[in-house]
Amino acid sequence: LDRYDEAETLGKMSLDAKGPDGRRPGDATSAFRAATVLGAACARLGRVDEARRWFQQAVELAKKTVDPLDMASALDNLGLVTRVVGDLDGALRLYRQALLKHREAGDAGGEAVCLNNQGVVHILRRELDAAQAVLRDARQVCERHGLPSTRAMVEVNLATVASTSGACELAVTH
Repeated sequence: LDRYDEAETLGKMSLDAKGPDGRRPGDATSAFRAATVLGAACARLGRVDEARRWFQQAVELAKKTVDPLDMASALDNLGLVTRVVGDLDGALRLYRQALLKHREAGDAGGEAVCLNNQGVVHILRRELDAAQAVLRDARQVCERHGLPSTRAMVEVNLATVASTSGACELAVTH
């Protein structure tokens, strides 16, 4: 969808919705989903600080849903916007927390993406050995679980590490 303004409006309507008795339902899962949609819409609209606030709210709501995938998703999303605003330490901490939740839920795809995201943070911090280690872990998860799209993303980041560290040799043939 390229209709992020509409998604934002619908997310806010969802949060404000009232039941037939005139009261708001106390469903943490619905509120979590609405906060996640609002965070994503704000991020796509370039309103990163607002997106961060929505994703922080999603983390708090995920504590109430007791679903490790909800918490993993919330932490991943918050990690992304935290990285965008330049707080690399905070992003890495959030990704590490998310990784535990992905593993707890048995979510191999989320685990691989989360490891990849950690690798990106390490690349940005010029911690190339650490980046290579988590990216290799991500590659193994992709291989074990048949995740070709995620593996392609991981391979691009491993190539970035190799080229940044000078470990990439270019062969020239004549």
